[in-house]
Amino acid sequence: MADFVTIAVYSNHYDAVLVKTQLKEQGIDAFVDDKHTSVDLLGGENVGNVKLAVKAEDSEKATELIKTMQVTYEAEEQEIFKDEEEDKKWEEENRLQEAKTAESGKWGFIIVGIIGVVVIVWVFLKK
Repeated sequence: MADFVTIAVYSNHYDAVLVKTQLKEQGIDAFVDDKHTSVDLLGGENVGNVKLAVKAEDSEKATELIKTMQVTYEAEEQEIFKDEEEDKKWEEENRLQEAKTAESGKWGFIIVGIIGVVVIVWVFLKK
């Protein structure tokens, strides 16, 4: 590993492998060094101090790609939160509309009942 340099350290193996895969798709050889990690007994994964290394001549390009990936990830995360906020807003508007519909339905039922009572009283008074 003499011609490899560490460009990032991750808290878990999965994140490091994900970035490694994306770097390889861009033509950059990457290596995950997780020899000095501990194993999470509950989750069964390597945690802490997972190093991602690339060839020294690719380190600058790889670092820039990782920054781009991180910006893209954060933008997607913000878009997801924005969608969740819109969903909550839509659900609240829908709930309010349902409450209004139920309220107007209740008044309609009361009015029909009153009309029914008036008709029955009118019929009995007419006899």
